[in-house]
Amino acid sequence: MASNCVSFTLFLVFFGVGPVFGVVYLQIGTDYTFQPKITGKPQNILWKFKGNKVLEYDNSNLDWYKDYESRGKLDIQSGDLTLKNMSKDDSGVYQCEIQVDGKLEYSDHNIEVMDPVPKPYVSCTLNDTAVNLLCSVDSSVLAVFEWSGPNEFNHTGASLTIPREQRPDTLYMCTAKNKVSQNTTGYHLKLCLPAGGSNHTAVAVTVALIIIAVAGVCGFIYKKKCRKNNRTEDKVEFSEKSTVHQEEESKNEKD
Repeated sequence: MASNCVSFTLFLVFFGVGPVFGVVYLQIGTDYTFQPKITGKPQNILWKFKGNKVLEYDNSNLDWYKDYESRGKLDIQSGDLTLKNMSKDDSGVYQCEIQVDGKLEYSDHNIEVMDPVPKPYVSCTLNDTAVNLLCSVDSSVLAVFEWSGPNEFNHTGASLTIPREQRPDTLYMCTAKNKVSQNTTGYHLKLCLPAGGSNHTAVAVTVALIIIAVAGVCGFIYKKKCRKNNRTEDKVEFSEKSTVHQEEESKNEKD
């Protein structure tokens, strides 16, 4: 009977037979309880992580391995294992082997510990016909993006293109999600597009007015300078003529 039990155990260990639960996604820093859901009172309990022992209980003694004792708790009545303050290093498959009434019950528990999604950032670019919005989060955090807007508008994806005719006060919401959390940022088009949606036209008109103003000032200065030069030349010419006339009169008087 004992040899049959050993053979059955080896079969389970090497071939991974037993109920396998789906992946459980956890946020960093949370506590989690693994529940093997056995059919009776445990006699022997063995928990492993990636093939390495976490704890071992033989109906009288409980041995912990590595640093699990400082943040772990075992319920010897149910076989439940609780680990506190889960980190990304805790991601992976936990294996449980529990002997109940001389029979071995085996299960796998697949855990993935993730960062929560931070508040997304929305950036904007313009072209002649459209407003282009881009939603993003820190590159180290995996996330998917969903947009919502007026009239039950919905769009999936990080980027969103909107016609420039849209009202500047229109609000669009970007939601970043992963398996453990979500976060939302609102964005008014007026942050990118001024009222009326004529940003390029306004800029062009402003530039044109500046050019006209500068040209007018330059023309005024040029004309003023030309008038001053002409007046100076006239004075010189008049002075020269007066001098010649005086010299001629003086000469006539001598004769």
